[in-house]
Amino acid sequence: MRKALFQSKVLRLMASLALLASLMSVNTACFMFFHQPKVPDKLNK
Repeated sequence: MRKALFQSKVLRLMASLALLASLMSVNTACFMFFHQPKVPDKLNK
């Protein structure tokens, strides 16, 4: 039980970090602030 809870928290943290890294890479892809690409819907899932 305790191991599963720890594993769940670690995996949730890794998913959050992956989302943050992908959002930063999408937002820095274009230097023009008015032409930012949309974040794909599958990225938020």
